[in-house]
Amino acid sequence: EVNARLLRNTVRIRELQTGSPADRGGLKAGDIILALDGMPVTGVDDMSRLLDHGVIGRQVTTTLLRGEAKLECVIAPEERERS
Repeated sequence: EVNARLLRNTVRIRELQTGSPADRGGLKAGDIILALDGMPVTGVDDMSRLLDHGVIGRQVTTTLLRGEAKLECVIAPEERERS
């Protein structure tokens, strides 16, 4: 059973670009990101901060919730285009 409180301050993937690092790493729309390399992700700003500090270009273990299953996927984040 999923704890509703756990879901309050998290990041849910809405959609993925085909071929993106997240797509290649096995993440899916609807997944909820819980942690990157063991560091808790408590919101979009938190995830952006973690991605901007030292994970670009290396493999990162992503802990996520898919339905009621807690999973780990390995992704290799790439530099994001800034608009």
